[in-house]
Amino acid sequence: MAVTTTHAGWSRELACDLFPGSATPFAWTLLRGPAETALRRVLTELGAPAMPTHALWQRQADGRVYVAAGPLAEAGAATHGAAWLGPERPVVATGPLARLSAAGAIRRAQGRVSAAADEVNAGHARLAQWLTWVRQLPWTQADVLHVMEELEPRATAALHSYLTLRAGLAAAYAELWERLERPERWHGALFAGLTGLPTVEAAYTLATAAQDTPTSLARQEALARYGHRGPGELRPDAARWLDQPELLNLLPQRRAAETQAHADGRGRSVAEALRRARDLTRAADLAWDGLVIVMAVAQRWAQVTAHEALAAQLIFRPADALFLELEELKQIATGEWHRGDADQVQAEVAQRRIALEAIMTPAPAVDRPAPVSHGQAQGPTYLAAPPANLPPPGAIWLAESADPGCAPLWLAAGGVISAAADPCAPGLIAARVLGLPAVAGAATLVAQARPGQQITLDGGTGRVAVV
Repeated sequence: MAVTTTHAGWSRELACDLFPGSATPFAWTLLRGPAETALRRVLTELGAPAMPTHALWQRQADGRVYVAAGPLAEAGAATHGAAWLGPERPVVATGPLARLSAAGAIRRAQGRVSAAADEVNAGHARLAQWLTWVRQLPWTQADVLHVMEELEPRATAALHSYLTLRAGLAAAYAELWERLERPERWHGALFAGLTGLPTVEAAYTLATAAQDTPTSLARQEALARYGHRGPGELRPDAARWLDQPELLNLLPQRRAAETQAHADGRGRSVAEALRRARDLTRAADLAWDGLVIVMAVAQRWAQVTAHEALAAQLIFRPADALFLELEELKQIATGEWHRGDADQVQAEVAQRRIALEAIMTPAPAVDRPAPVSHGQAQGPTYLAAPPANLPPPGAIWLAESADPGCAPLWLAAGGVISAAADPCAPGLIAARVLGLPAVAGAATLVAQARPGQQITLDGGTGRVAVV
């Protein structure tokens, strides 16, 4: 299993959410340009110094994608703690003069985050309408070309919204932590009873609908609304609920316990910090849902294009299309590649598949265990990617980064452990709201764990151990 690591100024933090696991050539070339454009724009808008000339994203031979850690840290420092990306809070200057000189930068960063929060509902509505339209397409040649031209602009807009809100969310969490008298209980004050998160609403709605007959109206409505989600949802080979409704049979009936609320603090200042953190949590999850919509549409477009490639004998099976780059699939969609290119394309796909599936030596794990969500749990480890098998009740889910697409399956889980250390990751937000004990930054445990091992975790202290 891949683990979160940093090497030569490059980090898997943040990248492991947007590029989970080993990114196929299609996933990488689809999101590389949008991710580069969106991240540069976000960092500039938040007041970062001049951007480096080299790319901010890098893909290794094994398909794992990394983000440049230096520019992210510099941008966070430039905002004086008003917004940042990554698990580590930038050093904030103290003292009256420092606060005075930083006031303008703070207001600019906070203003941009607030604007993104105000705009996210309209942006999500547009993406939802787009998804509805795509689902109804007969997929004529004109439809294929139309969707093809929209993929990258839609991805850029969705990434811009999500990265801006995630940067603001980190600062909002830190502010609330400072204002609470008992900061170790901040997760309860923030997440108990929190509504309006698509990831959590999808978990409960799909789990309820799964108890109905396959032809029931409730199940059809649930799939229409949340069918674009599913395990591995930010990958173009995800198991989406709408495409594989039989997976609903894996969903548990038991719901997670409610998180108890605690809001100890200092009056009005705590109430305002709590409101802002909750609002940004909703906005960030909505932006994430929009990003998943883009990938769901991209997956469907790739499947349609794969049929054309199969007909032209350019590939042997539909899954081979993901080993082609976006521009190469565009050439198939436009008819520029044909049967005469079959030998060359087949050889290239085979070579890329072998390279991506090769066993790579994992980089050293970087442990930064941190509490995420209160509660204690003990249970067997669950490492397999759903829906390969049904996880046992009370299982402790381990992953490089908690997959929010698995949230419906977490309703019977014991807890979640993530190798990635960023508490703002969308999967960790969902785990908190579902009331699951969770720990982040346990990279060594995730790397060394074996399926079925008994694991204990304490989400309040960040302690994890193999029994």
